[in-house]
Amino acid sequence: MAQVRVRARRVPTWRALGALIATVLVVQTVTAAGRATDEAQAAWAVDGDVWVAERPIDAGSVIGAGDVVRLPAPTALRPVDAAVENPTGDRSRVALAEGEIVRIADLGVAGTGPIAALLAADAHAVTIPVAADIYIVGDLVGLLAILDGRILVDDGIVVSVQPGSITASVRDTEISRVVGELSRGGVEVTLVGR
Repeated sequence: MAQVRVRARRVPTWRALGALIATVLVVQTVTAAGRATDEAQAAWAVDGDVWVAERPIDAGSVIGAGDVVRLPAPTALRPVDAAVENPTGDRSRVALAEGEIVRIADLGVAGTGPIAALLAADAHAVTIPVAADIYIVGDLVGLLAILDGRILVDDGIVVSVQPGSITASVRDTEISRVVGELSRGGVEVTLVGR
């Protein structure tokens, strides 16, 4: 009997290594695509409701029953501070456009008046005489010391307008400088670009 020689075909090591690397890359790509699909589905899943302005709401006004509606919203579009409780009866700190999601930061403290509702938690309101009635609620204003031209505030927000004066929201850290200058030599109001 003749001895049969089985000759094993040797695959070069570099080819085997290349095939292994290609297999690992394919598995990683498929796994990453599956993970991305799962994350996208989670982000666009509708698992909660938000309160949405049904019509424009003015800053400082009380939100009425017909002003907001509860609608489902995908997780990806829902702000982290979206109002989950019905905001009817609360005051709006900011103007809300029709279709805008109501956020907790948009709502004033319960029981506050229309001007106080516009103030941030770290702000005071100060009334300052003005020479021209050119300001409207929501304007960004600067407050300058009349005696030396120093900028006291460069990001005040007009929260109320009266003939001959405005009321501006000023941060807690700046209010003492403004009041001091009002009693010393006066304060000039300027418009600030956004």
